[in-house]
Amino acid sequence: MTDTNALTYFLAQITFLSGIGLFLLGGAVGLLFAYFQWKTVQHIIQIEKMKLYLFLTALVRFLIFFIALMWIAYPDKNIIKILIFFIGFMFVRIIAIKKIKKMLRGEKNV
Repeated sequence: MTDTNALTYFLAQITFLSGIGLFLLGGAVGLLFAYFQWKTVQHIIQIEKMKLYLFLTALVRFLIFFIALMWIAYPDKNIIKILIFFIGFMFVRIIAIKKIKKMLRGEKNV
């Protein structure tokens, strides 16, 4: 199968609504990821074993992302689905990080 045929095949497997659903699912996982990252930052000053706590929370966040990604990719290994999910994940995560930075600076329009 040539590259063009493979791309056409993968694109044909995705409907518009499933693409929107994948983007929203990626966004939800990105929001969950950013939320737990923010909770880690808030909690870190109260923990004695800071390095272990940082490692474990990063591992949990990574596992959440990885399990969601494998759930999307496993049935048909469609790279386009993975890309749509990842774009949604990164889009929401970048917006959440910008909002958190504004909160930390004390700006009012959050």
